[in-house]
Amino acid sequence: MRRLQTTLGVALILSAGLCYGQLQPLSCPGVSGIKDGLNTIVAQSPDGHLIACLIDYKETDSHTYTGAYLVRNGTPRLLKTYLDAGPSGPVAWSPDSRMFAVTLTSGRPGGIRSIDIFNVSTGAWKVLGSDAGRSLLQMYECNSQKGKDLISMQWVQWTSADDAVIEVSIDPIAALCRREGIMDPVKFRVKVPTGVVVNREP
Repeated sequence: MRRLQTTLGVALILSAGLCYGQLQPLSCPGVSGIKDGLNTIVAQSPDGHLIACLIDYKETDSHTYTGAYLVRNGTPRLLKTYLDAGPSGPVAWSPDSRMFAVTLTSGRPGGIRSIDIFNVSTGAWKVLGSDAGRSLLQMYECNSQKGKDLISMQWVQWTSADDAVIEVSIDPIAALCRREGIMDPVKFRVKVPTGVVVNREP
């Protein structure tokens, strides 16, 4: 999340809210001491009761620390800390406000992306998309051992309270894929939070 321009950060915040017609807060309530210039992504739940925040709260010469917060009744709770999460966002709430999704990169622009899901009811995190990744490896006839760590996931949208569309891609050369031709990213509809593939999207 390092060094994202302010205008881009605001665009990500607003895009997360416009899906539900809400005006999103531009700061994380109750979280203080955040250094100016570090990125903050904030999204209010569709029911208006919760706020999820992704904040770069500390930057050193070599690392950026990113906190995922959940704010309830004005009180923030730190859910998870990421080390060098990379450019991230948006935070996308499920329509029923039970879960939210966060897309993270591996610490650099254009890095390998992953999707984390937080379940508000259970308090559990889950990495989404392993089933879709395996489907992509089979589709492009890639080396499963090399390819499993090169799969990149990008959040697209919720389609229901427990279904979503994600976009999956891979570097075909690094993954030793045998299928010839251009290997465009592939969209899958998956169950959330299990990641089980429902179908391939057009």
